[in-house]
Amino acid sequence: MIPNYNYHFWTPKDRVVIDPNDIAGVWSVVEARLVIDDTKKKDDRKNAKFMMSIGADYWLSQNAQWSADWTSNGDIGIGHFRCVTKDWQSFNMHTMTESDLRNNPPPFEVEF
Repeated sequence: MIPNYNYHFWTPKDRVVIDPNDIAGVWSVVEARLVIDDTKKKDDRKNAKFMMSIGADYWLSQNAQWSADWTSNGDIGIGHFRCVTKDWQSFNMHTMTESDLRNNPPPFEVEF
């Protein structure tokens, strides 16, 4: 990590084509926890001050490059920031209503 900078990551898989007329909602999730970087040193995770948020973007095309004027992509949404701890946690962002989520929950397939 670099002090005062965000660590922005994305899936290593290709972007997918989405029919804009066939979107009921967007669900974005990441699982995260703090780990010990050097096992020879004292476990200092309780002192860590890392925040996590998850979001998603719509891209102009599957191979569009990021541009500083934001013409190649735009936010779908950005989730709330929460502290990362030593325990696994899910960090989510979605565009659905509570009723949408209850009636048609996303598939929760988590692999560690």
